[in-house]
Amino acid sequence: GLDEYSPEKKYKKTTFIHRLIKRDVLPESIVIVASRPAASQKYRRNATKCIEVLGFLKEQIYEYINSYFDGNKNKDSLVVGLRTYLEHHPNVMHMCYLPLHMAMVTYLYEVEGASLPQTETEIYRHFTLSTLLRSIHKRDEMEIDDEEEFCFQSFDDLQPEDRGIFNCILELAYEATVVNPQQVFSAEEVKKFTN
Repeated sequence: GLDEYSPEKKYKKTTFIHRLIKRDVLPESIVIVASRPAASQKYRRNATKCIEVLGFLKEQIYEYINSYFDGNKNKDSLVVGLRTYLEHHPNVMHMCYLPLHMAMVTYLYEVEGASLPQTETEIYRHFTLSTLLRSIHKRDEMEIDDEEEFCFQSFDDLQPEDRGIFNCILELAYEATVVNPQQVFSAEEVKKFTN
């Protein structure tokens, strides 16, 4: 994830990563770098091989939809419904060219059906809420039948202890991407956000 690291001149602690890629250290090692092309451009001359993942073509999006709903008794209506939805929401269709986004959209369509969100932000929000709900169900060993009694529509519906954990994760994410770019936090750093 090279594009997750800060520019090497600005932050000295990432210099080792860049030296490793250039093979200034451990020259016999094999280094696999995943990155957006812009972040790795200057290192391509050091690479033995470059592979670029372009994402899904439109036909592959439809193929993914078909295979995703295999085994579902309502497969035909789900496939037709999601394809129709994507044709009427080109902004969401555009997201689906990335496999991770495609997985999010198909999962949400399976869970939420025709009420699938219409913007990227809403899709991320709904997916995060759905992931939290699934995680809480698993943690508390709740039956799926309890879902109607235990559901939330916004982050405000989280129980106070879960909201505290989620807020801590958000603060760590903000810290790691905006304030002080880093990949790992010490226990002391995490405690700073939990108080």
